Amino acid sequence: MNKFQIRKAEQADKGRIWEIIQQAIALRKEQGSRQWQDGYPNEDVVQSDIDKGYGHVVEVDDKIIGYVAIIFDIEPAYNDIDGKWLSDGEYVGIHRLASAQDPHVKGVGTAIMQGVEEIAVNNGIYSIKVDTNFDNGGMLHVFDKLGINIVGKYIFEALPVALLKTIKISDYSTRIERTGVKMRLVLLLTLMTINKKSLLHRKRDFCCLK
Repeated sequence: MNKFQIRKAEQADKGRIWEIIQQAIALRKEQGSRQWQDGYPNEDVVQSDIDKGYGHVVEVDDKIIGYVAIIFDIEPAYNDIDGKWLSDGEYVGIHRLASAQDPHVKGVGTAIMQGVEEIAVNNGIYSIKVDTNFDNGGMLHVFDKLGINIVGKYIFEALPVALLKTIKISDYSTRIERTGVKMRLVLLLTLMTINKKSLLHRKRDFCCLK
């Protein structure tokens, strides 16, 4: 079984992070997804993530095999959605999640989502919000696997006005004092949201590092 570790990205990691994101861009194009096909994300975005402390890498046997931006700041686009969040308090936002294809390691996306949950709880925050494109089958599969529901949608306007993307949004509310079975899934509109009980007491092969 793979032993995943997540840590903050360093400047020396930038090249590898950009490789992974480029692989994710190519994979999404191959799968017919329009997400990340308009010049975003790019190297400047990666550099900004590292500078702001958002960037995190996932490693197996000291090799970087995944990337994610974990953001504790407010996401303005989340203030006006077609739907309703499960909670209105502080939250952690998940962006630019990507897994390497050289090699492809199964379970990276799921491990990242679970790792972010632990990071959020360790920082006293019990809500995680994440969005993805309506045609990103890989992330939708991860959300479904974790019991994440659709809560709403919003339109993201890319640089060309014609490129309007419908984004699926997830609201991942965690209750650390409760454990057990996932709550009943409730689908709202055409979007994804998470409403599940804490996984803190479930055994995981994931280690969060500073």
